Amino acid sequence: RHKPMGSYTSMLENQVGLPSSSIVLERRFIADVLIAVKLEVLDIINKLTNSMRSILTTNANKISLIVDYPTNVAEHLFTDSNIQSIEFSGIRKEDIVTNVEVVFFDGASNYEREVILVTDPELENLPVRTMSVELYTCTRRSQAQRFGQYLLASSKYLRRKVSLSTNATCDDLQPGAIVAISTQTARLN
Repeated sequence: RHKPMGSYTSMLENQVGLPSSSIVLERRFIADVLIAVKLEVLDIINKLTNSMRSILTTNANKISLIVDYPTNVAEHLFTDSNIQSIEFSGIRKEDIVTNVEVVFFDGASNYEREVILVTDPELENLPVRTMSVELYTCTRRSQAQRFGQYLLASSKYLRRKVSLSTNATCDDLQPGAIVAISTQTARLN
């Protein structure tokens, strides 16, 4: 986004599309690839989708692309009436990823394989835990940097996990769907 903070009024406007008056300095994701060897189509699609924080799913004989960005409204509400069992867990500070090693193919260097290390100064006092990721379709250092920052932020801010079992009322939910949970029986393990 290249607009002043607070210019957008909703989460969806902030993530999807820009007004025609906005000047775009760089697109969020660009795939600049040449497929020179014979590969399975599904492998190529998975490499493409992984590089742009998305997944390919199938549901009712339809293929869907689910991109990771927030929406305004939860798609389903889980309450004590439709939750059969629920378990909350947390991530210890020692398990937070502090460095991300991103491998990409730099278009500015004749598509040579490059490795950058993305760190967060706020995490310097934690034990070093490094995650490695290879972005096959990423050809820009800035995009690789943003991907590494996204993974660091995911580890840093998404600290609680929930597992639940429910009835069949939510069988149309796709992976990555935003849901809301309202329960009185929650306990963090």
